Amino acid sequence: MKNKKKFKKPNSFVYAIYRLCSKVISRVKLNLKVTRNELKKKKGPFLLVANHESFIDFVSLGAYLPKLSFVVSRSFYNTLPIQKLMSSIGVIPKQQFQTTPKDLMRMKEVVKNNLPLAIYPAGLMTEQGVSTPIPESTGKFVKWMDQDVYVAKIRGTYLSKPKWSKTWRKGKSTLEVYKLIDKEDLKNLTSEQVYALVEKELGFNAYQDQEQNMIKFKNGDNVEGLDGVLYKCPKCNKEFTIIAKNKNTLTCTNCGNSSVADKYGFLNKTKEDDIVFKHPSDWASKIENELVSEIASTENFELADDCQILLLNAKKRKYQFAGQGRVTLNKEWLMFDGEINGQKIKKQISSNQYPSLPFTPNSHFEIQDGEISYRIKLKNAVATTKWIWAIKCFYEMNKAKTDQAV
Repeated sequence: MKNKKKFKKPNSFVYAIYRLCSKVISRVKLNLKVTRNELKKKKGPFLLVANHESFIDFVSLGAYLPKLSFVVSRSFYNTLPIQKLMSSIGVIPKQQFQTTPKDLMRMKEVVKNNLPLAIYPAGLMTEQGVSTPIPESTGKFVKWMDQDVYVAKIRGTYLSKPKWSKTWRKGKSTLEVYKLIDKEDLKNLTSEQVYALVEKELGFNAYQDQEQNMIKFKNGDNVEGLDGVLYKCPKCNKEFTIIAKNKNTLTCTNCGNSSVADKYGFLNKTKEDDIVFKHPSDWASKIENELVSEIASTENFELADDCQILLLNAKKRKYQFAGQGRVTLNKEWLMFDGEINGQKIKKQISSNQYPSLPFTPNSHFEIQDGEISYRIKLKNAVATTKWIWAIKCFYEMNKAKTDQAV
């Protein structure tokens, strides 16, 4: 029996349709302007690393750059009804934060076939408007690919379609593409140096960028869903008391502290004694830092809640209800005790091996265990972001211990 090909070249006809659709979306939804494009006439293989502000970022790259093979989240890929079309344009699905030898070889096959590969090193789009950390292994991967390295830096898509929002906000976005490292220079750099270069170029803060650009976004003052990220009041410090009122106002149900959003996405006081962070990202950082302090100072820190469990049905390309029970998170384990598909189950998955997890604020998070993908919906759904930030903290604590041991 012959081995299946590790990589299938993008179908030119299908890719042309994808490019046309991408251009329409980029212009109509994002009002995108390409400010610099050093790949306009580039031929042959190269590696493109891109920042990740919104789920729609890949559309901009497909519209204005040479034919690319994208690496995307397998959880995202598996829930779409257009998998065959995605495969036709060279999409490579990969589990977030877990890269198998098979995944690596498929990516290597792209450049071996004289084609470019595009990756989003951060893996997850930001929930708070600030770039998420990229894995340190990125430096090793880039060196192993052994190609010219280009950067695609997109700005404005976070404010156009935040992770926490169901609403589009048309304003303006930009795309800048340029060479970061020449293939020959790459040989003389260590993986640590490469990682530092990539991390620096892909870093962003959407609200600081907005301070410089001051672009009005249609529906930019709609904060529905942001309460799923900014879950703790900055005035009374109560958790899960923030609610979105009248679409543009975040109010604490405990103390009445309020902030009203403007068309730029900034938050403002509604009365003199309100405590308000102009940048939602600063408010989020305060909450996350306080959680880190709480975890560090609590010997047996633990989160627990009742939940529903959904399992990914690959054939139907969607998550389906499978059971319910109790889920507990601590510094070592994510534990489920309940019933799945009619069977009593106690399941433990290490919680400190993941830099983060795929999630939707105020809704659910997902975790992969071998071939099984779980979607967990907490009873207190607004706590979802807190659970994710706790996992990020556990990972950093475990990494610090490992680094000290070395």
